[in-house]
Amino acid sequence: FEGLQRTESRWLAFTSSATARWLTLLVLALNLGLWALLAWYYPHLPETIPVRFDPIGGTAGTRSRSYTLLFPAVGMAVSWTNFALAVGGSRRTRLAGELLLVGALLVQLVLLAAIWFVVTGFH
Repeated sequence: FEGLQRTESRWLAFTSSATARWLTLLVLALNLGLWALLAWYYPHLPETIPVRFDPIGGTAGTRSRSYTLLFPAVGMAVSWTNFALAVGGSRRTRLAGELLLVGALLVQLVLLAAIWFVVTGFH
């Protein structure tokens, strides 16, 4: 349509969806939970943690415990990237933005499992 202009900002288009608002809050809460969980257990982690395993379950490689800080940092990076893409594309299609947020939520859940695996001592 010639001369048609949208007056609604991308942010308003994005936040007009209750689903997008709830997904954003869940992703944010889970990422903050990842940081909190790791901060709680970090002092109790050994100086080195196993990161690779051989086929029979033995340790094939270790890293410094600071390596665990990458888990929530990666989660935050994925969240911000997906959030920016969701807001940017929200005027075109709301479903795509919500699926990006669901993807970010799933990444947070996988990272939560990974952090839990590390801090509980691989039991």
